Amino acid sequence: MEPNVTVLITAYNEEKNIVAKLENTLSLDYPKEKLEIIVASDASEDRTDQIVREFSDRGVILHRVEGRVGKTETQKPNREKGERRYCHLFRCHD
Repeated sequence: MEPNVTVLITAYNEEKNIVAKLENTLSLDYPKEKLEIIVASDASEDRTDQIVREFSDRGVILHRVEGRVGKTETQKPNREKGERRYCHLFRCHD
């Protein structure tokens, strides 16, 4: 029996990498109904947020944090937002 899992991906200006990261995460061999994916954008100034929104129909949630607060601060409210029992944190980068 698999637990419910939240995958939290923090991102800042990752338009070049975010598609591959999301495709990889969505392809996990894990029950989709038990997997929640949140991308926490740290005030990205490129197309990162727009790209993530294009994945909303596949269950990806975008949470934008204003003010460029850094990875640790960007993760904090999203850890609480995650509805699942386990939360795995990833940073998107090349």
